[in-house]
Amino acid sequence: MDDYRIVLWAFMIGVSLAALYVFFVRKTLGGFVQKLLFNNAFTPETALSMEELGQKPTFLLRRSLAHNGDFSQTVLCENGKYYIPEDRVQKAESKYKNNTGGVVILLLAIVLFAIATLICVYLFPQLVESFTGLFKGES
Repeated sequence: MDDYRIVLWAFMIGVSLAALYVFFVRKTLGGFVQKLLFNNAFTPETALSMEELGQKPTFLLRRSLAHNGDFSQTVLCENGKYYIPEDRVQKAESKYKNNTGGVVILLLAIVLFAIATLICVYLFPQLVESFTGLFKGES
């Protein structure tokens, strides 16, 4: 397999993984943030537990909250209850919007990108060879 084909397939896989990550952030983390915002959980006194929010405590959500990353610095926990400090509300609203199109759109985007990669890998080389063959003059 030619090097450019490997690069194209690696790029396609990388973009697909990035799309899955963005989907996770918008859907899972964004959904959790929206629930906190909707319930005005802005202080330790108004903080709510996952159960009170109707949120399933999934592994990835718990990991995002426990990990010392950006999400755990936006959503704070006190005594098992979560809140977003008022000085971080605007950041939370803009970064964790829950405006994904859903799983169907995600899968459609990955399939379309795979088709574009297939075209680049298999069709374009043949087109280039045909095109260069037109300009080769017979001596």
